[in-house]
Amino acid sequence: MIIPRLRLEGFLVTDQLERAPAVETELRELMTSGRLQVPVTASDGIEQAPAALMSLLRGAKLANRSCA
Repeated sequence: MIIPRLRLEGFLVTDQLERAPAVETELRELMTSGRLQVPVTASDGIEQAPAALMSLLRGAKLANRSCA
């Protein structure tokens, strides 16, 4: 029998606080140079928040999502 599964792994930032300054510096340099690009999808107005959340949960355009 085949059973579908989902496995998620990650880390907590607080587990590696001593490395935070070095990582922040490296990420900033990568973003400034354009080697690391963070996609952002913005929705206008708080009234768009429910639709933005549903879009994120459906996996549409996985990126940072903000409502302004």
